[in-house]
Amino acid sequence: MLSSEQQAALASAICATAEALGQTISPTTARIFAQDLVKYPAEEIRSALLACRRTLTGRLTLAAIQQQLYELDGRPEPNEAWAIAVTAADEDNSVVLTEEILLALGAARPVLNAGDAVGARMAFLNAYQRLVADSRSQVAPVKWLLSQGHAADRRQTAISDAVRLGRIRPAIASRLALQLAHTPEPGGALMGPISASESSQSLPPIHVVRKPLEYLL
Repeated sequence: MLSSEQQAALASAICATAEALGQTISPTTARIFAQDLVKYPAEEIRSALLACRRTLTGRLTLAAIQQQLYELDGRPEPNEAWAIAVTAADEDNSVVLTEEILLALGAARPVLNAGDAVGARMAFLNAYQRLVADSRSQVAPVKWLLSQGHAADRRQTAISDAVRLGRIRPAIASRLALQLAHTPEPGGALMGPISASESSQSLPPIHVVRKPLEYLL
């Protein structure tokens, strides 16, 4: 939650961003924008305003700022999320996926098991978009989980791919690899979630889940 001083600074930054985009926002409107954004961390708002200055072609609106906040939160777009879910549905595969993907796959899995790939995709997308909207309304940070498959040779690949794609930090990947070395079989003890925003100096505990459906039960 932003303090009164931070809200005042944010209102000034909003006015400056609008000016950089060739428009004018009154101080009153800027304060209203700032009040509506108080639930977001200050650093994320600064990044969103920077993205607006760099990429926005239309007018600066509250919706435009919030869209940048959504794009910066690290959650995959729906079609990318479905591709991750399809990979995770194979019990041999290890996949790093978000909590929303995990839950949406659980909702779609009965349809997928029935052989209806198109229906499963629709069920997944509907559930995923609803879950993401709910998480964003609560300003919940993205949580990445490792769904640990049966094929041991694919686990490290999944972790390395997550680092390459910027989903988890290298230090967290190292800790996760160490944890897997101590719990080599799927179904190891559950701990806290991977968090892409955590620093390497204070690493969070990590969820290792055997497969998405088993985690949901």
